[in-house]
Amino acid sequence: MVVESKVQEYLGSLKTEGTRQTYKIALDRFAKFLQSRGIESVQSWLVAVDEDRTRPVMSEENTNIAHKTLKGFSESLQAEGLAPDSTRCYMGAIQNLYLFVFHERYSLKFTKLPDALEQTQKYPWTLESISRFLSTFDNLMYRCLGVLLLQSGLTLQDALSLTMSDLTEFGKKCPMELNFISKGRGKTHVPFSTFVGKATVKLLENLLETLLAGKTPNPDDRIFPITKQSVEAYWRVRARRFLEEGWPYRCPMSPHSFRTAFRTLAYNSRTIPELDIEFFLAHKEKRDMRHIYTVNGPEYFRQSYAKIEPYITPVLDPLPTEPIAAQVSVRTGSYNGKFSPFKKICV
Repeated sequence: MVVESKVQEYLGSLKTEGTRQTYKIALDRFAKFLQSRGIESVQSWLVAVDEDRTRPVMSEENTNIAHKTLKGFSESLQAEGLAPDSTRCYMGAIQNLYLFVFHERYSLKFTKLPDALEQTQKYPWTLESISRFLSTFDNLMYRCLGVLLLQSGLTLQDALSLTMSDLTEFGKKCPMELNFISKGRGKTHVPFSTFVGKATVKLLENLLETLLAGKTPNPDDRIFPITKQSVEAYWRVRARRFLEEGWPYRCPMSPHSFRTAFRTLAYNSRTIPELDIEFFLAHKEKRDMRHIYTVNGPEYFRQSYAKIEPYITPVLDPLPTEPIAAQVSVRTGSYNGKFSPFKKICV
């Protein structure tokens, strides 16, 4: 029978092994639930649902078996004490099976699904709280990166990809442009351009003076030779210290939360058009972003950015009196199965 192979065919069509194993567990639990209701197997349930779909909705012959069984399965999972997110995941596995077999989505709106528990939630940043948080950064490189993320709205991926060749206006103009028109945003490849203000430029001056120590930089040298994992770990430790009252969610102060803070603070300033803010953030518009940049020109966006700069400039406490060079530690060497140890620069 063709339908009998649908469940295995469905599991085989899933992309990842992890998803396949999770959905298999969900289908096994669903099969046991169906047996308690007198239905032999998932395949038998699919046959019954298919027959039910051919009958008029308002007729007595229509048993509404899909809704009754899915609602019952949801209630039984919750009665067994399964976590809300796990219940929603298991129900989603059955919903996707329905879509795979019948080529239409079945709504779970009326199956009494539990509300999902929030796992992540961004901290409600203000400029004052950002200033206090960044003042806990006792490492020059991480402090510089944090201020740059706030003032530019860049993602962590794009910020860590910056090289010396991207600092074409360094020491010449301020606000200083970071031009991504050619290479685009790392995640979406949307061409855009953004800027950083005096606070970032000053920290960059100190950082480059420390890292270069009078040497001529290579254009391909990264400004921040650190990993995404090390940045997130550094922020996570300081977030726990900063939130003395605790926080019920994961990553409340992730580096990416500064991207949201940039948009919120810039928008609340009510000083420039929202489209300019979206351009700085590389949010894809219906219009061609490259065309917008060409028509308006970099000076238009520089002047626009200058209006919001005061609203995204943190006031930081001085760095510790320890020599700056002793604070900068980076991984050296290539990755060949394990990371090389940290090495302090210019100590």
